[in-house]
Amino acid sequence: MSGLGWRSDIGACVSIGRRTDWKERMLENERGQYRKRPVIIEAVRLSSTNYQDVAEWCGARITNSIYEECKPFGSVRAALEIRTLEGRMIANFGDWVICGVKGEFYPCKDDIFRQSYEPQVYEAEVVE
Repeated sequence: MSGLGWRSDIGACVSIGRRTDWKERMLENERGQYRKRPVIIEAVRLSSTNYQDVAEWCGARITNSIYEECKPFGSVRAALEIRTLEGRMIANFGDWVICGVKGEFYPCKDDIFRQSYEPQVYEAEVVE
C-alpha cells in the first residue's frame, strides 16, 4: 500500500509505502503545512538617503506618501511605487524592497521581512 495517511498521534500527514511521488501527491492536496524553500534573495531597506538609488535599481517611481512616519525626501514625504507581478504596490520609509528569484521586485514591511529572512553570511575561503 502506498499513499498519504493521517497520523493522529503526531497530528501530521505522512507518507505510506513508496516514497517516489509523495511530495507531488501532497502538493495536490488543498490543506497542509508547508515550509518555505530556502532561497537567497537580494533586498534593501528604504531610508531617507537611498530612495533614488533603490528606485533606479527596481524601476520604481518616487511618489508622495500618505504616512506621517515617512521621512522627508526633498520637501515631501516620499514612497516608491513598484510594479509587481500582482500590480502596483507602495514601499514606504523602513520597508524592504526585495528582488525575488525570478528578478521580480516587491515591497515587504520590516516586521515581516525580519520574521522571514536572515542575512546570508559567506565564509571566506582561506588560500594557503
